[in-house]
Amino acid sequence: MARIVIVEDDDAIGARLAATLRVLGHDCDWCPDGAAALARAGRGPAELVLLDLGLPDTDGFEPCRSLRERLPGP
Repeated sequence: MARIVIVEDDDAIGARLAATLRVLGHDCDWCPDGAAALARAGRGPAELVLLDLGLPDTDGFEPCRSLRERLPGP
C-alpha cells in the first residue's frame, strides 16, 4: 500500500482517481489546489504525488518545487 497525494482541481477526475486507488489498497489524499497540497505536506510524506499542472491557484510547478523541498525523497 502506498501513500498517494492527488492534486487535481477537476472534481470528476480527482474523485475517480482517489476512488480507484483506494480500491487498489492505497491510502489517498485528494487536494483540489496547490495550497491544499502544501498544507497536506505538513502531515507527512507520500510515496507518490499526482500533480495537475493547470491548477486554479498556481501553475503546478511551484507546488512541485515546494513539495520536493518539504518531502525529500530517498
